[in-house]
Amino acid sequence: MKSIKVLNKNLIISVSVFVILLIISLFMYRTLKIIHARTDQITKEDLLSEAKATSRNLMIFLTENKALLDKTFVGVVEDKFKLLSFCNQYISFAPKKYIKSIYFVTHSKNVLFIYPHISDIYIPINILKNPQTINKNIKIAQIEGGSLYFNSEILDKNLNRTMGLMLIKPIFSNSMVYLGSIVENIDIQAKLSNIFLYLNDYSVDVSSIKPKDEEANSYVSAVLPINIDKVNFYIKIRHSSHLKNAIFKNIKSVILNLLLLIVISFIMLLSAIIILAQKEKRETEQRIILQRINKRIKMIEETINIQEEYTSESNIKKLLTMVNDVFEGDLSGIFLKDSKMNYTFNGEHIKYEDYISMKGSASAYVWDKKKGIIINDFRKAQFIDDEVKKRTNVKSSICALISFKKHYYGVVCAGNSKRSNAFRQEDFNFLKLIAHNIAANVYYSSLSKNITETLLNAIEARDSYTEGHSRRVGEYARFISKILGFDEEFQRSIFIAGLFHDVGKVGIPDIILLKPTKLSPNEYEIMKMHPVFSYEILRNIESLQSVMGGIRGHHERWDGRGYPDGLRGENIPITARILAIADSFDAITTSRPYKSAMILAQTKKELLDNASTQFDPEIIERIMPHIEEMYNLGKSLRLDKRHLFPEYIENARKSIFYTDWFTGLMTMERLENTIRELIVQNIEFSLCRMDIVNFVNIKYRLKLGKREASEIILKMANIMRKNIGEDVARTPEDIFTFVIKGTLNPFEFINQVASEVESELKLPIRSACVLYPKDGSNVNELMYRLNIRWKESVCKLTNQTTLNI
Repeated sequence: MKSIKVLNKNLIISVSVFVILLIISLFMYRTLKIIHARTDQITKEDLLSEAKATSRNLMIFLTENKALLDKTFVGVVEDKFKLLSFCNQYISFAPKKYIKSIYFVTHSKNVLFIYPHISDIYIPINILKNPQTINKNIKIAQIEGGSLYFNSEILDKNLNRTMGLMLIKPIFSNSMVYLGSIVENIDIQAKLSNIFLYLNDYSVDVSSIKPKDEEANSYVSAVLPINIDKVNFYIKIRHSSHLKNAIFKNIKSVILNLLLLIVISFIMLLSAIIILAQKEKRETEQRIILQRINKRIKMIEETINIQEEYTSESNIKKLLTMVNDVFEGDLSGIFLKDSKMNYTFNGEHIKYEDYISMKGSASAYVWDKKKGIIINDFRKAQFIDDEVKKRTNVKSSICALISFKKHYYGVVCAGNSKRSNAFRQEDFNFLKLIAHNIAANVYYSSLSKNITETLLNAIEARDSYTEGHSRRVGEYARFISKILGFDEEFQRSIFIAGLFHDVGKVGIPDIILLKPTKLSPNEYEIMKMHPVFSYEILRNIESLQSVMGGIRGHHERWDGRGYPDGLRGENIPITARILAIADSFDAITTSRPYKSAMILAQTKKELLDNASTQFDPEIIERIMPHIEEMYNLGKSLRLDKRHLFPEYIENARKSIFYTDWFTGLMTMERLENTIRELIVQNIEFSLCRMDIVNFVNIKYRLKLGKREASEIILKMANIMRKNIGEDVARTPEDIFTFVIKGTLNPFEFINQVASEVESELKLPIRSACVLYPKDGSNVNELMYRLNIRWKESVCKLTNQTTLNI
């Protein structure tokens, strides 16, 4: 502890001294830099001012020289001697110090040298090397009719090329006949150098190309352009500053001293830094270990807390991303045998690869052995196929079996393509834990799906006409939400809502739910309660909270005329608006006993006609381009229709509307349907009625008692079923109406049955019959004739029969 305190004290002192020296050095360096920059700025300003003055002087010189030439050659006549006189006059006044040559080019391209004399001439390079250029310039001056300056390149006495100017003056006679041109070559470099002879440390250059800035710090330069007539060149003036050089040397000295100070300080701190580095290394290792632990804890939480379908592609990608991160690998894979979710992930792209079914792969080995494995050198593993090694390109790998409660689901792997021995035993143990969590999630997810399927079967078992309806509504709702741009979580939620939107129908009595005819107003009011029942049944399920509004409101209408709450427009939850369209879409595209399914064109029209009244118009507009795809989806779903119960069970459920539950015989409505079927098939039959004489007499009923009276009805029903079959219906009390097929003389048979009843019950029996087609051609006519004969038999028996009461 004491040594650490001493180290900290020395470190603080060393750092303080280093900082103070560094600040002083930086301040000195900064001060010298400012002085240097200011000196440089002042020098540049002075030099620029000098350059501008030089430029003005040069322009004055050029302008005056040109004016002198123009002034001299005025009033020239077509006289050679007169022309030479003008030339001699101009030479006497011209600044011959800077004029290197003057010659006259006649209109026939002959050249006459005027200055200097032929023994001491400066030969124009234009004439010797490029006569086309001078001829072109002469032509330009001739066209413009006045003297013009042009860029030129001349040779000095030492035959060195230098920048010069060419002044060309076209000569015309009084009658405007072109005689030739005076060509004057001027040494600009000499002119400018003469200006700076009296100034020390200055130099001047002339160039037709703009010079680049000086790189050397010992010079300050200024560049100015000169533009006159056809001339474009640049003057560059340089100045060598002794003060600037001295400052620059001092700056270098400061930098060297500063570097020396930094090196000394670094040596002083080196021992402390080494100690601190060791300490930091230990802390970094501890931090890395802690980060690994935190990553693994987070991965365990994530694998446990996944609520939705575990084997969805999004969940698989999330899982494989965590595997790469936790195990610091670059390839991971999960291969689920039965669900065919076989994917690898390389950190960027998820790819379908069925390694678990690939012979010679590590996944197939683990699946066959039902035991995980750690492979330190993947390339040397004998049981791994060479093609698999080449395809995976990993150097080490670990694989664990995904299993839970003796249920085996697949294999999860992690790989490293950069190094062998990348995984330790603790990594392998943790991967086995993750595999166990995955298996537990898959197990309970499957269990949840089984419970969902069971509940869904219970819903659809209530009504065979809508079997598969809930599944289709769920798929349609998911399809619509995908088109509208909702994420996968919302799509899954709306699918579940579609599956259970009609669960409340378990609270609707069968007498209403299964009624084959139109519901009465009171029955319809009860049926309208099923969304509320659905809401109440499901409202405590946490995972469905986001879609409960859709389950309750799937029969709400956009115009507010829906139920159960009469919501209107956007006040209706979006889930309810989607489910309303999905529910109606299935209804109009599915055949029912009372209607046929609509074709695609009719379906589109139906949806468009009800937009803004029943449906959200914006949703209808969005899905309309996809209706054909949705329609075909429904076709494929209906092909997968399952029948939960045998047909005789379905018939038994439907018989609630056609059965007299006291005797088990038909209702009169069902018997009338049977009669209609026989008429359609043109089968001859007799329609008969039989009952106990005076059974409805109050005193007789009181004498027998309710229980004994019921037993008499049941005994008579059994005798009727035994002798006649199932085509017997009981109307209130003891009246039995029945059909006898294939005979036109039923009276002998009826008397025989009546005798058996009277013998069994010890009570008198009466009967009546009509024949088809003799007594009527339809149900109404036959029933009318039977009622008349029945009444006649009742009257006769009332007058003739006396009961012993």
